[in-house]
Amino acid sequence: MNVRVRALGLALALVASQAQAGAFLFSTESTQDPFIIHHTPGYVGAGGLLTVGVCLEPGSAALASTLDWALKTWNERRPMKNNCEGPAEACLMADAASCLPTNIPPCTCGQTPFPVDTYPCLPWVFNAGSILVHELGHCAFGLGHNNWVANGTTSFTTTKLATSMNDGADDIKGSKDDTPVPNPGSSILHWFRTSDNDPFVLDTATAMNNDTFSRNRFLLPSGSSWPASANIKVAGPLALNAGRTQAGMVSVAGPNTDYIGLVGDEVNSVRFGFSGVDTDAGDTADDYTIQFVLEPSCATAAIEVQFTDFQPPASTVVGQCFAELDLIPVGGNTTHYQLVPEAGYSRVTVKLDSSLPTDMFWRYVVMNDGFEIGDASWWSSISP
Repeated sequence: MNVRVRALGLALALVASQAQAGAFLFSTESTQDPFIIHHTPGYVGAGGLLTVGVCLEPGSAALASTLDWALKTWNERRPMKNNCEGPAEACLMADAASCLPTNIPPCTCGQTPFPVDTYPCLPWVFNAGSILVHELGHCAFGLGHNNWVANGTTSFTTTKLATSMNDGADDIKGSKDDTPVPNPGSSILHWFRTSDNDPFVLDTATAMNNDTFSRNRFLLPSGSSWPASANIKVAGPLALNAGRTQAGMVSVAGPNTDYIGLVGDEVNSVRFGFSGVDTDAGDTADDYTIQFVLEPSCATAAIEVQFTDFQPPASTVVGQCFAELDLIPVGGNTTHYQLVPEAGYSRVTVKLDSSLPTDMFWRYVVMNDGFEIGDASWWSSISP
């Protein structure tokens, strides 16, 4: 059985799809079990190291160094804090994005459901590395956005069957004291650490399994009414005090923002998938891990990255993932899927728009030789 995941993208200021890190794609769908978990292309239930070939479509050479950096980021899976860089207006909450720079001067802002005058109108620069990491999160691991998309884009933690959310006494969307409406009647989709409900914890030693990572509300720690999501306000001094940190899997691409690494929640979600179809990490036969390899030819790759002109010009989308979900029939399991190519595609495909609207630009990641020996310094070039 296949489920289509077409066009799970990263939008500029409007969201193109309902998805959820901390949760998996399509868990919001009424026909899907909320427990649905997705796995890397090529995983069919056998444990061990899974090598996943990734290629860059001929003609997309501008992304070569950037793709290399994005693959290194996912290969290392090293959680960090203060991963969100940029000016003061960067890395804002999902529902704070606004002001499309399409009529300048004057700038036409305030496209519902977003408030006006959040971002400067000109110019908008997008970090191609951040966008590639986000789209690979969709296409390589089946991760969704870490925020709730319902009648617009919000920064609340994703949920199912809710009609609205309350932000609790702390007045912070996505924090641990939020409650859905109706309650009971709404389902948790966002997986959380049962020990602390902290999506920013930098912990790669604890096994991510049903005991340590859950979506069962009865396993929320004391003081929590809902899973906390990794957004910039939840990371702030009034909540979890995790610095300038935000998951790159947020549904809205902030302009002039550089996500320089993954946060704890994203790494934990991927590690939970690695526990296999029994979701029991440890010495079990279905546990796996992955290593991305950049292939010189797309003929041997499982994932293809394209830098292409979106037709017609997509003024609200900068990146998209094209894939389907194929049920993994292991032990009669009906909730585990691997990502496979969409009909009409030879490979799971990530696309970035090579032709952004006027006054929007790409910033590419350029690495020096020191990166290969552990020096992670890099600089950027900007191109229309």
